[in-house]
Amino acid sequence: MEPWPIYNCYIHRIESIQRKFLRYIQYRSETYLPDYHSRCLKFHILPLTEQRKITDIAFLFNIANGSVDCSELIGKLGLRVPSFTFRNHRPFYVPSVRCIYRKKSYIIRASRSYI
Repeated sequence: MEPWPIYNCYIHRIESIQRKFLRYIQYRSETYLPDYHSRCLKFHILPLTEQRKITDIAFLFNIANGSVDCSELIGKLGLRVPSFTFRNHRPFYVPSVRCIYRKKSYIIRASRSYI
């Protein structure tokens, strides 16, 4: 089971809880900020979508460096070794998939986020 939801409707529901909390904090601190991102900056809270990307990339980095001792995860991680040196190459192979569940799976999602 994934710790994060994969469908946008559920992601928005969870994000709405944080939005309401930030509006409440804004009300209690007697300041006015017009949008969600400026409230996040003011109160030093990352949006949940950004937190998800950061944790995905951090865990992927730990898998690639061998900090996580799980041969099954390392086997699923498709490392690319290019024959020529390019400036902009992705270090992980990302297969093209059609199914939304596979597209939002951890390895594919984190490999796409990692640049």
